Amino acid sequence: MEEDSVPLYPPFVEKHPTWRRLACWEDNQLLLETGEIVPCSTYTDFVECIFSLKLLVFVPALVTFKYIDDLIEDVEHAKVMAENKSKGQTKTPRPINVRLKKGRETRWIVEYKRWPIPLSGLSFLKTMREAYAHCGVGTPSTPAGLGQALMRKSWHDQYGDDWVEHRHSVPSVMASSFLRDHLTGGRVDTPGLGRSFDQLLELDMTNAYAAHYCKHPTGTAINMSGFGNWPHSFDDGTWFAKCEVTIEKELALGPFPVRSMYHGEEQIVYPQRRGTYECYLWREQARDCVQLGCSVRVLTGYGWHDWTTDNAAWVRLVEHLRATANSQYVASCIKSAIVSSIGRHGMGDTLSYIVPESRAPDRAEYTVGPGGAYAYFVVQEQLKRQANMTHWFAFTLMQCGRSVFWFMLPYAEQERLQASNYDAIYISGDTRAERELYASHDSTRRTGQWTYTELTNVSIPAPRSIESNEKTRRPGVKKT
Repeated sequence: MEEDSVPLYPPFVEKHPTWRRLACWEDNQLLLETGEIVPCSTYTDFVECIFSLKLLVFVPALVTFKYIDDLIEDVEHAKVMAENKSKGQTKTPRPINVRLKKGRETRWIVEYKRWPIPLSGLSFLKTMREAYAHCGVGTPSTPAGLGQALMRKSWHDQYGDDWVEHRHSVPSVMASSFLRDHLTGGRVDTPGLGRSFDQLLELDMTNAYAAHYCKHPTGTAINMSGFGNWPHSFDDGTWFAKCEVTIEKELALGPFPVRSMYHGEEQIVYPQRRGTYECYLWREQARDCVQLGCSVRVLTGYGWHDWTTDNAAWVRLVEHLRATANSQYVASCIKSAIVSSIGRHGMGDTLSYIVPESRAPDRAEYTVGPGGAYAYFVVQEQLKRQANMTHWFAFTLMQCGRSVFWFMLPYAEQERLQASNYDAIYISGDTRAERELYASHDSTRRTGQWTYTELTNVSIPAPRSIESNEKTRRPGVKKT
């Protein structure tokens, strides 16, 4: 891919946030947040209502939405976004939201489940209005959009009209691709896989990703391939590189991630046994390995000399918003906005969308949902370069993983660690010391603070899965 002009972040700040009326699709008609019902007997009526009433519309499920086929066929005005199969989100992409355009006006249709609110109808709309009013940045259609709007607000809050002088350059196409291709995401360990316990203690870090979003590398990402004196050239900064790590003696817990294949599926493992492993590490991870007695050979990658703490203002803003939310549901919306907006920086410059069969190009992929529930032609479109700070995303995940690693290492050495899940660990044994040292999960919490929850009748059926009397965590399933 040829290098376009390099975008700067943030690309803009809103002088006047966009506010939409909220509506949902219930019983084949529009229900407005005022309680008014607007019948829409035809697709044309529906589109006219969305634009004339300036609506943001929530629907139970797009695959069963009355006008989904009309939206797919309406290529002049509508674009039906799909999950991005190439990034591993799903093997059967399905519609996730819809953008409608008429002239310079834009409207969105999104599913309820994009937001962590287990409500529908007027109750859902009321809660969403409370969340939007609390944040004060308009009515973005998704949590990621809300979090990104708050990021831009924090820039203007810090620098006022001079915000444009404090922007940061996006990594090059090659550097961004290198990072996306080799980053490993949140850390998951399951030494207790398949076991059951009368009791476990969950230790959870509050606002974990936000806690690690205050300091980042910035400036030009320098490709150091072929330079013999690196990585020491970046002792003032950091780097991300292909490495060879040799474990000299068996470890209680692996400090670095390695991609491996298991039954044809890629998985991330954290080696503990002696041997030499090829992996991709940040400078901070390599130093952890050396501290634990491993040797590290750095091969090729990218480095940064400079640092920024510009994002600390956003962390303070979202911490305040979450702490002062007037309900658990509003706080959950802000938590989702935190995680999703950081995650958006890890996205690539492609967009998957659904096209009608009559307009499907040869490159379109025909995808059929489970049990034949739906069938679509999905196309991937290469977008103009986006202002996504891939290195900030990858660095944040890495630093969070490091914090969790050092926190749970003593429990692994004591053989008390049973599982970890991104920003939480689960330990067995006598937990009186932990319950005295850390605050209860139900108490007032600070960003980065560890809290505890006592779980009973616990089982660990799969990685990232915890079942207990108090709560259930399963990937892809709403929390209970």
